[in-house]
Parts: sequence; C-alpha cells; structure tokens
Amino acid sequence: MINIDLSLTLTEIAAWFGAAGTVVLTVFEIYKYKKDKAAIKIRVTRNLDIIGSTAQGKLIKLNENVWCIEIINYGTKPIKILQVGVLFKEHTHKKKGAIITRDMYADINPFVLEAGDNKTITIGEELLKSQEIDYVQVVDATGKQHKQKARF
Repeated sequence: MINIDLSLTLTEIAAWFGAAGTVVLTVFEIYKYKKDKAAIKIRVTRNLDIIGSTAQGKLIKLNENVWCIEIINYGTKPIKILQVGVLFKEHTHKKKGAIITRDMYADINPFVLEAGDNKTITIGEELLKSQEIDYVQVVDATGKQHKQKARF
C-alpha cells in the first residue's frame, strides 16, 4: 500500500496562495490591457427629414432625405479621425469611393473623439446616390479603416 503525505507547512500554503494570486492578477491585467483602447462604432441613418421653425414658431421642412453618419468612440482612449468616406458598389460606379470633406453645415477636418464622444455628419441625398453606396468608411490616425455596411 502507498502512503501519501498531504500535509503542508504554513510556508507551502502561503506559496500556493501567492502563485494562485499571481495567475489571477496576470489574467486580469491582460484583460485590462486588451480592453484599454479606442473602439469605433459607425451608425448610418438615411432618409431623414430636417425640420426647423420660423420666427413665428411654425414648423417647416428644411431638407428631405438626408443621411446621418454617427461616429462613436465607445472605447477608453481618445482617437483621431482623419477621413470619413463612402465605398461604392463595384458594378454601379466607376470609382472605388469618395471622401466626404463637407457636410451640410461645415467642413469636415480631422478631429479627435474622446472616450464616450460622438460626432454626427449630415449629408444630403443629392450628393450621395444611396443605391451606389456599399459601405461608409472612417480612417483613424493609425491608418485603420473602420467600415459599416450601408443597409437599405
């Protein structure tokens, strides 16, 4: 018969607790490292109407069929956006895509999105024929391209 002695000294118990704690802490640090970055989400909404009011308080339709491209940084680090553009479907357009340099209100220059921030770009349908657009694309300062399928 084999006799196994499973008694541990206080030093050995402390060593095992230390080793287990180190493993848990290492896994947690790897998780934090992976999560600690900027993360972009693109939301595309189309066929919206812009409604305003006159000085007398009467509602009027200012523009029809606009696109809203919302860029959201849901990560934990700020990120610089260099370009916003669209990619065309291959069979409908001669060019591969277009860069959007102006929305309905102002020029679109490179901008920084802090953690939790968003930016909305509003574009008239007359500038973008929706049947030709396949993706909306955002390029950040690292050169990474973020794409969102334009659904119709």
